[in-house]
Amino acid sequence: MTQHVLVYFMTSLILVSAQDVKYLLKGQDIHLMPSISEQPIRFIWQHNKNDVVFFTGTEEDVPSSYKNRTTLDRVSAELTIKNATYEDSGVYLLEMNINNKPDTFHCTIEVIDKVSKPNISCEMSDTKQATLVCSTESKHPHLLKFKWSSPGKEQTGPNLTITDDHVYRCDVSNPLTNETASFTAKDCFLGKRSDALLIIILVCIFILVIVVCCVLYINHQYLKGTETQHDK
Repeated sequence: MTQHVLVYFMTSLILVSAQDVKYLLKGQDIHLMPSISEQPIRFIWQHNKNDVVFFTGTEEDVPSSYKNRTTLDRVSAELTIKNATYEDSGVYLLEMNINNKPDTFHCTIEVIDKVSKPNISCEMSDTKQATLVCSTESKHPHLLKFKWSSPGKEQTGPNLTITDDHVYRCDVSNPLTNETASFTAKDCFLGKRSDALLIIILVCIFILVIVVCCVLYINHQYLKGTETQHDK
């Protein structure tokens, strides 16, 4: 009873203090390799407090959800889980008995996706300043890191304020993969300037039309007045 309480206390302490995370890509195999001094008499692997495999000393007991997915080394207690899914993320705990003494081992796994090709968009503040926004789809956005680079300049974060038309590169990475995209800021400024120029041209044409109409109207009224005086 005392040993059981001790093991439970140690397990709870380990789960709370687990900080080191091992990252794996979806589809890879999970290899759990405990560092133990001697072959355990019996042991049990758990994932988020749910049983994965229990070794009695002579036989293995594997729940149906892990059937045909696990490979166990009965001597070293090493466990392999094939074709990892996102649901396989979490804390793995090994409880074992070596020379009639309880011992534990834990490992935190996080299954993540590859970084997809980033997309860069331009948001103009005015004709002289713009903000480049780098974005990408991910099931684990909290793991993404963004870095902007251009000749002689680097900046972290997904957004970058620019005032020139250089070529900018956005690097997006997670703990295992990275992707890069480039953007020519000239396209952004030219588009804005072209829009502004088009608006100016349209306004000028509108004003010119108004002026022409006014001149024609005034001329028409003048001719009408002249014809009336001539009739008299």
